[in-house]
Amino acid sequence: MEVLHVWLDLNRYAGENPLDVAAAGWIIGQLRKRWLRDRDAHPPPERPRPRVFNLYNEDDELVQSVVIDMPDGEPVEETVELGNTAPHPRPKREWQSEDHNSPEGV
Repeated sequence: MEVLHVWLDLNRYAGENPLDVAAAGWIIGQLRKRWLRDRDAHPPPERPRPRVFNLYNEDDELVQSVVIDMPDGEPVEETVELGNTAPHPRPKREWQSEDHNSPEGV
């Protein structure tokens, strides 16, 4: 299984920002392409590895999970339960302070 964990600076209106929606859609499309290439390289009875896309907000809460493992490679959005968090904290950049909402020096 190939799992991709992505953090976006989503505001409380997550999913309404066209850039966030476009970014998530592009990533899912790329994972699907990888899955299709894997399927071509491993014809039945073998199966390609499932691809999983997990999207987290700035508080490390899971807000979207998509699995690509159907026979036709169609992405399926999984039900996200409240309270699920990232397996590890969001990677910090050098310019980020402990308060992830305000960069240092601003």
